[in-house]
Amino acid sequence: MLIRSLLAIVLVFQACLAVPFGLKPRITDGEDATPGEFPYQVSVRWGLPPLIPFSHSCGGSIINENFVLTAGHCVLKLGKLKVFAGKHYLTEVESTQQEVDVAKAYVHENYPGYVHYFYLQLKINILEIKTIINYN
Repeated sequence: MLIRSLLAIVLVFQACLAVPFGLKPRITDGEDATPGEFPYQVSVRWGLPPLIPFSHSCGGSIINENFVLTAGHCVLKLGKLKVFAGKHYLTEVESTQQEVDVAKAYVHENYPGYVHYFYLQLKINILEIKTIINYN
């Protein structure tokens, strides 16, 4: 038992060393987007009010003024979802932002709730929102 515990500690320590301390861009030779360049992009935020405040969990795309497309794993059975449209910076309040509640999430009936290459075609999610997004 001691050997297993020691091995687990060593593996965790090595994993920590493998993670870089500074943030590095994930796209090589990419460019920063300008505000409003991708107006269809939204931030899908999950929370469990009043215990857990809403925070960014996934990105999404506006389909029309009532629906947003996102990934299947973005919906949890517990908690609530909000969609933030018109944002450029995730952590700042912006005059262009719109915050709307999600009325219903439509997940593919055969999506098992985890990521596996066999289920990737099922890994989509449609969010119906309670109020209209002003899309400009």
